[in-house]
Order: sequence, then structure tokens, then C-alpha cells
Amino acid sequence: MSEQIKSIELDVRTELDGKMPVRIKEIKKWLIRNREQWEKGMSHTFEELFRMGEEKEVSYLQICFLRTSLLSCQYFYRACLYDGLYYLDQEPVWVDVDTRFVYQFFQEDIQEFKQKLERTYKHIYPNDAMRIKELCNFYYIGLMKVCVESVLPGLLKTKAYTELRKAESFKILFGEYMGKAEVIYELFYSHS
Repeated sequence: MSEQIKSIELDVRTELDGKMPVRIKEIKKWLIRNREQWEKGMSHTFEELFRMGEEKEVSYLQICFLRTSLLSCQYFYRACLYDGLYYLDQEPVWVDVDTRFVYQFFQEDIQEFKQKLERTYKHIYPNDAMRIKELCNFYYIGLMKVCVESVLPGLLKTKAYTELRKAESFKILFGEYMGKAEVIYELFYSHS
């Protein structure tokens, strides 16, 4: 890693630690005021996924951020139903989850960080700009997780979910595609 990238990363982390808690509060207020709107869209997306996957037995539902979407400025997540082979599932079922409601301020945040850094550094290279996006996205992934966890109880009661053929150790994971993911729900059937 070049010295400039290390230095930029340190500056961005410092800036993020100061600015993002305030931004997160703003976004959370927006999410509360508009909860019905974004919750309805997310619920509809997941119900569509469950109906698409009704023919297969699923072991995993993973809601994952696609890092490549940072390059295209799409900032989308993919919800995938996998069998017991997980990423090696030959026929995964998936839908893209529209997350514009969370990422509405993301580009604005990135531009602000870049402008501040341009006052300090002679030139911001494309990989520097990408690192800024990755660091800022860390906070947005946390926001998205809060949103997913808030709609999860309702999703688990839907007819589409209850009719889904789930393996005994069905799990719902949240994280990055082919990266870190954590279990946010587990199902263990009783054999008694």
C-alpha cells in the first residue's frame, strides 16, 4: 500500500469518525419518517424472492453487499437463496434489493470527503477515491443491516416465507458477497 493511500485512509477514518455519527442520525430520522415506504419495498422484494425459490430446498438466505456496485455507483445488495452448497450452489435464486433509500446521501458524503482531501493532497488517484468509498460504505452497510433486521420479523410471518422449503439448519446471513457475513437468524427444527 502506498504512503499516500495510507495517509488518505487515516485522514478519511478521522473524518468519518467525526462526521458519520451525525449523518447516521440524519438517515435514521429519515428512515423513521419514511418507514412505511421503504419497508413495503423491501418486504415485497423478499416475498418475490421466496416465491421464486419455492421449488428448491434452501439452507441459506444471504443478503449481501456487492463491492462491484461501488464502481458503478449502484450501491445494491443481492438477496440469494442457496442450497447446502452455499456459494457453490449451481442454481441459486436471487433478487437485487433496491437500497436507494439508505444510500441517498452516499455520493454527497464521498464528494465532501474528496473535496477536503484535495486541499491536502496534490492529486486523488482512482484507487484513493475507491478506498474513500469503501471506508464510507462500512457505515452504510451497518445502516442497511439495521433496516434488514427491522423488517425480518414481519418477513418471517409471511405466507411466502412459511411455504419456503427450508433445510433443518436454515440460516439468514448478512454481509458482503464472498466476504464477511454474519448470521442474523437461525432455524433449528425440533425432531421431537
